Amino acid sequence: MSQRKELLCFTIGHSILPLSKFLKFLAVYSINCIIDVRSIPYLKYAAQFNREYLESELKQKGIRYLFMGNILGTKYEDADLKFEDGKVDYAKVRKTKGFEGGVGKIIDEIKRGAVIAIMCSEKEPFLCHRFVSVSYSLSMQGINVQHILKDGSLCSQGELEDRLFKQCKPVYEKTTKHEALEQAYCEHGKHVTCDSN
Repeated sequence: MSQRKELLCFTIGHSILPLSKFLKFLAVYSINCIIDVRSIPYLKYAAQFNREYLESELKQKGIRYLFMGNILGTKYEDADLKFEDGKVDYAKVRKTKGFEGGVGKIIDEIKRGAVIAIMCSEKEPFLCHRFVSVSYSLSMQGINVQHILKDGSLCSQGELEDRLFKQCKPVYEKTTKHEALEQAYCEHGKHVTCDSN
């Protein structure tokens, strides 16, 4: 009986890392494809991660670059995808056809053998939309999501969810675990810090 191969995906936040260190992290985990989920892939304070320059540098290392910030990012004009205060409601975004299609494309790439890192600018995954949106959707479909931290070590999606439960448990203790998780993600999504990207 053949064992089913585990499907794995990484995430990484570049912050102000030197590009050499960023590339080293990718090499450690044999990453051969970066999926950029920044809505605006240009930063004055970290120009080494501006879209065209980064894509060129990655290509030299044999790493593919795919921009998906237009469908998996943080900028949405549709008022139906926002809370009353204007912040993005990622629970609603995750149900859109565009978002579901983007996540489906990531899974297809993984199944074809790509070792993917989903990239945003926020170094702390717990504070980034990649945790409350893309990674959550991937993990719900059986993908093992591992977050590369600022020191190069890994933290699993499950470990971050444990942190989420500890943060929200007093409010959600009377629901099922799945309902609590959904509500906790929804609430936490209001506090992600990468909305300005």
